[in-house]
Amino acid sequence: MAEVNAVTTRERAGDVPAFRRIEADLRARIDDGRWSAGHLIPSRRTLAKEYGVDLLTLQRAIATLVDDGLLRAEDRRGTFVASAGSPRSSIVADIESPSPLASKHPATLAIVCGWPANFPRYPDHPNIFSYYSMSDAVEQAYVSYGCGHTRYYYLESRGRDADPDVLKREVDAILADKPDALAFVVIDDDIADRLAGMTPPDLPTVFVMVERSHPGALAVSTDHLMGGYEAALHLIESGYEKLAFYSPVDAHWSDEREEGIRKALARSGGRVTLTVVEPKYKLPTRLLEWEERSREWARDHVTAEIAGMGVVGVNDYVAGGISIAASGLGLTAGVDYGLIGFDNVTAGKALGLSTMCYPLAEMGREACRMLVETLNGRPCAQRSVVRFKLLARGSSQPMQTRQ
Repeated sequence: MAEVNAVTTRERAGDVPAFRRIEADLRARIDDGRWSAGHLIPSRRTLAKEYGVDLLTLQRAIATLVDDGLLRAEDRRGTFVASAGSPRSSIVADIESPSPLASKHPATLAIVCGWPANFPRYPDHPNIFSYYSMSDAVEQAYVSYGCGHTRYYYLESRGRDADPDVLKREVDAILADKPDALAFVVIDDDIADRLAGMTPPDLPTVFVMVERSHPGALAVSTDHLMGGYEAALHLIESGYEKLAFYSPVDAHWSDEREEGIRKALARSGGRVTLTVVEPKYKLPTRLLEWEERSREWARDHVTAEIAGMGVVGVNDYVAGGISIAASGLGLTAGVDYGLIGFDNVTAGKALGLSTMCYPLAEMGREACRMLVETLNGRPCAQRSVVRFKLLARGSSQPMQTRQ
């Protein structure tokens, strides 16, 4: 295993990563009129120097504001203020109730359910259960706020290889019912762009649980970087000064979770070190047999060096595999080492794993808020990011409570 020193990128003190604080500050400059529409903002190098961060950190802050439509980047010219500001940041902490619909007539929300192409369509699969919960959260929020009523639809077309003609027929059938708004729940990013292009530009549309923005549509996603940050911070606060990160996949969400872990290490001032386990082989991200394959992978990668470490698994399946493999070495999570995963899957619950949970209800409420604001003709950020929630169980209990 290769040991990596704590990150040296300069950050201001606090629990929020530097790029989030920079984003909020730049957004404030637009909102309060210091930067008006059409204003050419300082160069990235100038802003990075002003905030005392590297260019990558500064770029992350700028990219979110570009996604939200507040800034416009032009090749060889610079970055300009595109609008006069937004009443709300895309960083969601506490989600308030949306305003009632301005119209006296109830609006119909079409909830269109899909799931990644690698998942079978039956509700007993743990991932599918979460997706049903997400669509339920959207519906409950919409109805509870007195917005109107809902209709459910299910997409048969899934994945990057979906037949475009079939997909168009499915969308046209939904639009024939004349909904007032659309909520696509757990749609592959591979086809979300195509779906966004098939819906009328004046029809309020939100994609829930996607990983990026899509042209002409609203999007609600989770903050993988902050999830990694808070998972690592939990282990550090529990007394672990050596952390390890296990991931068998090449995926942007894995990279962002690792980056968040590194941000938490930077807060420790060099006191905490990180070991990134170099995988002998990778697992595909589109995988049905996650539980079984993760156990095999963990058996090939977990050693006795894990003792005394605080370990982050890229998801609960990997964390569960680590727990089982370590047990074979006579080591118990929460006694001999700390362990936390992501996603709160059923297999992890049975093992007592601490986890970072998808904020299903919060994402549903936020999607509803964005749609209602749009239906009311109010400006709304194009993308909203909701944080994972920590669920601490016995596997990550503080060092001082271990026997």
